[in-house]
Amino acid sequence: MTHVNPLISRSFSTAEAFQAHEAAALRPLHSPELAVAAQRLRRVVANDCFIDFARARYSVPHRLVRRVVEVTRTNDEVIIRHDGREVARHGCARCPGERVADPTHFAGLHRLRDAEEVAAAPEVQSPLAALGRSLHDYAAVIGGEA
Repeated sequence: MTHVNPLISRSFSTAEAFQAHEAAALRPLHSPELAVAAQRLRRVVANDCFIDFARARYSVPHRLVRRVVEVTRTNDEVIIRHDGREVARHGCARCPGERVADPTHFAGLHRLRDAEEVAAAPEVQSPLAALGRSLHDYAAVIGGEA
């Protein structure tokens, strides 16, 4: 079977040929909301759960300390990925040296104690108590508070 080119036959216009043979192959354009990546680099997460990128510091989940992450900067966001999975998304820093942090990245590192927990906690025994004295005894002698 020989190949027949529909454009060689001049019995129809170019627009008709386009509609008949080409229009079905077209796909919609990408959404204008999709940003084009301006930068894409690799960084190692520091011990303080931050990476240095574009003269600013961005937080990363604490479980990724000392691991390599991929950082992509778009027009208005910094996206951080590890093993191809997004782990953090921040707005771009407004000035050099700014620290952009997400408090959830530090969850589990520091345990904040509330007033009830402090009140319910047993009092820590001082090493001086084994000698028969407490810090309150010494504070009373010098006229201060323990």
